[in-house]
Amino acid sequence: MNFKNTGKVLFKFSLIRVVCSLALNVTLAQGPGAAETTLPGTVYAGAYRTSHLQGMAIDHNYQHMYFSFTSMLVKTDMQGKVIGSVTGIIGHLGDLAFYQGRVFGSLEYKKDNAFYIAVFDVEKITKAGIFYQDGGVMTTMYLGEVSKDFTDTVVREGITQKHRYGCSGIDGVTFGTVPGSTSDKMKMMVAYGIFSDTTRSDNDYQVLLQYDLSAIDLNNQSAFNPNSPQTNGLQHEAKYFVYTGNTRYGVQNLEYDRDTRGYWMAVYIGEKTTFPNYPLYLIDGTIAPVKGVISGQEPKETGLLLTLAKEGVLHEASGVYGFPSIQGNPATGFISLGNNYFYISESGKIKQDAVSKQYGYAHLFQLDRERNLFEVKSDTPSSALAR
Repeated sequence: MNFKNTGKVLFKFSLIRVVCSLALNVTLAQGPGAAETTLPGTVYAGAYRTSHLQGMAIDHNYQHMYFSFTSMLVKTDMQGKVIGSVTGIIGHLGDLAFYQGRVFGSLEYKKDNAFYIAVFDVEKITKAGIFYQDGGVMTTMYLGEVSKDFTDTVVREGITQKHRYGCSGIDGVTFGTVPGSTSDKMKMMVAYGIFSDTTRSDNDYQVLLQYDLSAIDLNNQSAFNPNSPQTNGLQHEAKYFVYTGNTRYGVQNLEYDRDTRGYWMAVYIGEKTTFPNYPLYLIDGTIAPVKGVISGQEPKETGLLLTLAKEGVLHEASGVYGFPSIQGNPATGFISLGNNYFYISESGKIKQDAVSKQYGYAHLFQLDRERNLFEVKSDTPSSALAR
């Protein structure tokens, strides 16, 4: 979502530069199929005349990173050299995820109440300034359930309100296993954006849709045409609800944690005083969804409820767990690398030659689960990640 960053969670790059100069020695077993390489403490995405950084992804060989700047996708190597970019994207390109050699991104086209998953063929991103409709570099898959909830109205206490569950569209996207399942089959998970509204009580859940892509031919998708938007697309398998309290624009970055099989949800903090308003939450991947009442709905409604992991800090009044203090801005970029390593974004606005631009960095962190603390790290061998 296009939300102006308050700056409270951004760290100073000068401090990061100093900290990242410290040595780090990691001696863990190398994961299968992962070539040995070094992951840098910082990757610079560049600065562009776009809206702010929305999401980040890394390929499975740790060779390239991808950054979404709302109307532009940037591909870099691990030294921050720009390999190519896809430009002119109509709508709002949000969170990113890498899967089976492609980058998937949430794409909103609210002019027509339409929401998509954009699929980028990364092998075709070889130069800067590729127009999004050229050469099949970007195709789209329509998500009808999102459009349905976005355009739906509900009546509560005699008052008609727009947007079921407070749905403002989508942002978070990732690939992972079904919570509570022993199967390793990967699913695509897409998270709703949720409008901030302290007067409603039916918007206190994060909403996730689950999709099975095994029957989808990713080589036979159509290019996005804003003059004739798609109306047929993917059908979701399941719809999940996670009780966190209302947030500003819902899950901005959704990320699967293969260590715990859980799901990280990075958000812009909410404003309801009855909730802790954390910037980061973790869904417990070991607990299967349970059918239960979705509070605040009229008439009474039940759905599949997911459980927050008992990590971070418990807000006793609401029963909500989360991480209250995060360096950087996970809401504009958050990548789980495995073995408790993460890339977390730094984003903001600068002026270059009197021109206002949006910049982005990915900084390397390691989570100390005993202290619930993300710590800045320097260069790290890929063997430490054990894919």
